[in-house]
Amino acid sequence: MKKVIFFILIFIIICFFIPIIFTMKRKTEEVLADIQENNIEEVAYNYEEYSNIKLLHNETNETEEIPLDEYLARSGMRRNACKL
Repeated sequence: MKKVIFFILIFIIICFFIPIIFTMKRKTEEVLADIQENNIEEVAYNYEEYSNIKLLHNETNETEEIPLDEYLARSGMRRNACKL
């Protein structure tokens, strides 16, 4: 019985603790410096450019320009209609 418990404990250590030990990331001063250097600057987007989108109808190969809000409202209604 002691051997079985011993093997189970060894199995748990091998399966769980060894991968945890090897995947731990150690934060050094170099890593922290790299993170601080790579800070992303905030960019101001002009969302007015994205107010209209062009849809391509596959059957007729025609494009239709509609407001983005209308497109999102229509696609949301279609998704909700499929839910039972």
